Amino acid sequence: EPYQDQIQFVHRTFRDYLAAKEIVDAGDLRLLIEHAHQDHWHDVVVMAVLHARPMERDQLLQGLLHGNEEAQHDPRVRDRLHLVAAACLEQAHVVNTHEVRVEVQQAAARLIPPRSPEEAELLARAGPFVLELLPGPEGLSDAEAARVVRTAALIGGELAREKIAMFTTIDESVVIEELLRAWRLSEDPEDYARTVLADVDFGDRMLDVRSRYRTEHLKYLKRLTNVVFRGDLTPLDPIAAIPNLRQLSLMWNDVVRDLSPLVKCQSLRELALTRCPYVRDLTPLARMPLEELDLHFMQADLGTLSGAGIHRLSVRDDALAHGLYPLPAGLPLRELTVDNWPEDRDLRGIERWPTLERISVVGIPRAEELQVIAELPNLRHLIARLPEAPDDLARLRALPSLRLLDL
Repeated sequence: EPYQDQIQFVHRTFRDYLAAKEIVDAGDLRLLIEHAHQDHWHDVVVMAVLHARPMERDQLLQGLLHGNEEAQHDPRVRDRLHLVAAACLEQAHVVNTHEVRVEVQQAAARLIPPRSPEEAELLARAGPFVLELLPGPEGLSDAEAARVVRTAALIGGELAREKIAMFTTIDESVVIEELLRAWRLSEDPEDYARTVLADVDFGDRMLDVRSRYRTEHLKYLKRLTNVVFRGDLTPLDPIAAIPNLRQLSLMWNDVVRDLSPLVKCQSLRELALTRCPYVRDLTPLARMPLEELDLHFMQADLGTLSGAGIHRLSVRDDALAHGLYPLPAGLPLRELTVDNWPEDRDLRGIERWPTLERISVVGIPRAEELQVIAELPNLRHLIARLPEAPDDLARLRALPSLRLLDL
């Protein structure tokens, strides 16, 4: 609540600014140094450097280098004070002696590469001069390389992007995650995708995308093969433009209706659709070189799968409650996964795919289901998830061709 004859500033920037000015005016620089390692004092210390005269800046920076009471007992506090001094130096365009500037820069250099994500963030606050101190990838561990990328990304700018580009040949997850994190921080995400991410080897990693805006730039990622997009996206042309896409998962998409743009992506081999309620027509899949298909919680007409060349199908659909007949008979299936619960599933009709070699279901199939499964001449492998009781296993004697059973 307001007090008489007082003005209160809710925003911390005002409070920090006024606190810093009060401390400098009072000449109590030691107070700043004793608290400089605490997070909520960081901005006060930096602003005090801005308020101070050149000689006072020297005193404050040297005090940070020499340490405070806490630094005498904890080396981590000492290192943090050196990073705070580096952050202050970025704001101190004028200091009394050049030697102080050199001492601060040397102290910061000893903390490179940063030893933790927190140190990387604190180091980045020191400003662009840190970029000159950051090493290249040679001789660094994967974790150290990742923290260097994070530091550069937080600093930002063209020089930072050039530094980050030096690490794109490292195909380790911890580094690639930081390269992608830097993409999210980039002021020009299209240029970053085109110049930094274009040749990154993502391997078999699945790139999780949730931004329609970012999707427009995926076409530059020449070595990207696996993508999952969560949320609404239509049309699918930006996805189809990914030059070497092999695996795609679309999840919780309430707007897409037409899959035909994906026909242009002739490298696509695996497609998963989950909770895309307005995709009803699956006929475009017959014009694609798909080998594997997942359909979960969809409302599509399963009969429109006719003509698709898929070898592996995973499905959970209410339409299979009375048999697998909604699925077309001509599919060249070798593997079939039915994820419906036993009470919502009937495997009769499975005999229409004599090429099946592997079946995965929930629970032990019922006797009437085993009767039709036994007609499959090539069945070798059965996966029964969450079998209800061991005595159900006796029913599996009805499968003479079975060679491998997974429970």
